[in-house]
Amino acid sequence: MVAVLALGGWFAINHLLPKGSPEDVQNIQGEWLVEGSQTTCVINNKHFNLPGGTSYDYVIDTDQGLLTVSLGDKKGVTSYRLSTKRDGTTELTVSEKDGSKTVTTKFTKLSDDVYATPTNRYGEEQTDS
Repeated sequence: MVAVLALGGWFAINHLLPKGSPEDVQNIQGEWLVEGSQTTCVINNKHFNLPGGTSYDYVIDTDQGLLTVSLGDKKGVTSYRLSTKRDGTTELTVSEKDGSKTVTTKFTKLSDDVYATPTNRYGEEQTDS
């Protein structure tokens, strides 16, 4: 009986409850530092803006914890998780399948500024040429 209840609880947590939060739509927006680098990206309500002027469209599905990202005719789906660390900083973890392995990238939120300019690892601003 205990095993059945535990299995039912696991199923509810992993399949029925939302993976994200409605607040994620707002919380994902801002300036982010890519972990292990000095590269930043800026996420607004429609785009992931990268150094060099590259901009990916995205749609967030807070119920499933998924981001659908597109650039031109190419489209992909990746899972995301927003969390707040003990020191109060916000972390974004994005995981995507690459063949048989999962690639995870972490970002730390620098600010809520959706108008910041993405920078490369050398700290130089990148603009469209």
